Amino acid sequence: ADQLLKISLESFLISLVRELEIPDTPSVSGMITNSAIGAVHQYIKENYTGKITLDNLCFLFAMNKTTLCRAFRQEYGTTVGEYINSLRIREAKAMLRSGEYSSTQISEKLGFGSVHYFSRTYKKYVGASPSKGRNTDEP
Repeated sequence: ADQLLKISLESFLISLVRELEIPDTPSVSGMITNSAIGAVHQYIKENYTGKITLDNLCFLFAMNKTTLCRAFRQEYGTTVGEYINSLRIREAKAMLRSGEYSSTQISEKLGFGSVHYFSRTYKKYVGASPSKGRNTDEP
């Protein structure tokens, strides 16, 4: 219920901002402005621990998937999914080193669908399993 309320409020705020935008903002044939893709980037940075889908991002920022993905990659040099996972894995490394949380708890707190997906993703990005991540001093 809280997540639904949050999404509804975000949608409302975005629609208000859109009404206030100056009609002459640079936007040429499907291209989006750096500030628009920057807003997507900021949203991801603030919400990466929750469920973020391309469909939600497209809805919230009124873009189609192709435009969003292309602009994000062009601006940040990575895909939306890779960026979200890199934020989650960076946080997972810190949580593993702290020793406070199990892999299952970390996967839940960071928005992974399951502990198995978390483990696969962790190994892909780090090159080792999460259990090995508990015993490392690297940042």
